Amino acid sequence: MNKNQFYTFLFFILPLIYFFSLPIETGDLAIWVAEGKKILNSGTIHNRDSFSFLVTTDLFYPLFTVYIYAFIEKYFSLIGVSIFHKLILILFLFQFYFVFQQENKGWNFKKFTLFFIAMWGVSFVFIDRPAMLALPLFLFSFGYINRIQSFGLKELLFLNIINIIWVNIHGSWLILICLVAIKLGSDYLLARKNNLWQWSTLISLIITSGLNVNGFKVFELAIFTAQLSKLRRIDEWNITFGCGKYFSQILFFYFIFLIGIWIQAKKSIKNITYTSLTFFFFLIFGVFAIRNTIWSFIIFPIFIVSNYENLLIEKKEVESKKSKLNLLISFFILLSLYVFLPQNKTLFKNWLHKSKAEVYSANTPLQISKYLSENKKVGNIFNQWELGSYLAFAQNKKIFIDTRNIIFSESDFELYKKIASGLSTNFNEEFDKLNVKFVVINKSELKNLFDQLSKDAKNWDLKITENNLVLFEKRA
Repeated sequence: MNKNQFYTFLFFILPLIYFFSLPIETGDLAIWVAEGKKILNSGTIHNRDSFSFLVTTDLFYPLFTVYIYAFIEKYFSLIGVSIFHKLILILFLFQFYFVFQQENKGWNFKKFTLFFIAMWGVSFVFIDRPAMLALPLFLFSFGYINRIQSFGLKELLFLNIINIIWVNIHGSWLILICLVAIKLGSDYLLARKNNLWQWSTLISLIITSGLNVNGFKVFELAIFTAQLSKLRRIDEWNITFGCGKYFSQILFFYFIFLIGIWIQAKKSIKNITYTSLTFFFFLIFGVFAIRNTIWSFIIFPIFIVSNYENLLIEKKEVESKKSKLNLLISFFILLSLYVFLPQNKTLFKNWLHKSKAEVYSANTPLQISKYLSENKKVGNIFNQWELGSYLAFAQNKKIFIDTRNIIFSESDFELYKKIASGLSTNFNEEFDKLNVKFVVINKSELKNLFDQLSKDAKNWDLKITENNLVLFEKRA
């Protein structure tokens, strides 16, 4: 194995080892699997939720995604869906490798280290959510549009096919329209004429976006989701400032922001490339919501590769024992850094031989769901909203809320916040009105409510403690 092959091997194997070591996060995944199972079992596409006991608004879900999830889960369980997500990483790595090979022939230590640093941000992206299915489409579309010299009928048709697939996979399909619009701007800055086919492609993408179960209402839903999530201060929709659980992600975001400005400052605005324009567009896009930063993380490695000559001056590499030792030390440094990436999970556990409890994240109510499935008591569940997804998937009692926050009315969401915060002095009366017989929360995150229920032993019995998750049951 020569040096170039060795670096290529490391490029693929290090991310795979890391991401296959991560547990399954069911907070957003399980509800979409449950929706897909419901559609497959009934043979009907539903526009109303059946998992919550609340009255909800019309549903919006990515039809292709829920079908794919339900099919995989049917034969390979929820673990199979998570493995499917992790296999997408392989496709993702091949796409990155293809771009790298186009820009630079062969590896060396400096290129490898630099590219891997740039790839760190991608680690924030790989989570068990429908967005995973959109990521390869994003990277492929970016690369395809970047290579287009002149738009024509073939480009128009191909991009519209991608658009129809994307709009039925994830709500981020609007990004494809943005990528084509950025290409228009890039060509204008480079003094290229925007031909009629280019404008026709942009318009046709808007038209074919209506080819989904919600039709053109999908535009309204996309805007409504962003607005309502910001108003309700959902963490990942907040602007990209501050600390909290997303501190590592925010820190890396502003690190690449500064690197991007430093690199681009060396160039004239007239020499800005499509890659640079796209990168800076998504940096600005990322400032407005933490969840939007992932798109700039994906473009960043490509931006680094395309601007490699502005970062380093190549020197002739000298083969020596010292250089080999440096390579070995650097390898272990990189490996150690991967262990302490944002998710902060333990590396080198044999994923295939973990117990079920280890395969799933600690915030998955496995034992609680099993107890609720077997419990014959009739009644509803008041649950922490992050736990609703798995509860809806794994048992049949009606839940209060889940991560699809836009389908729940403002009054219901305010009631949830009031009770969950422990500020409600008459929570028992509220629970009686809603026929709530069970409460499932994380005792560390909703400490006030946990204390309220624990002190009210007359009405509530602590049945199960599972990691930090607890199940209270109403006494007869």
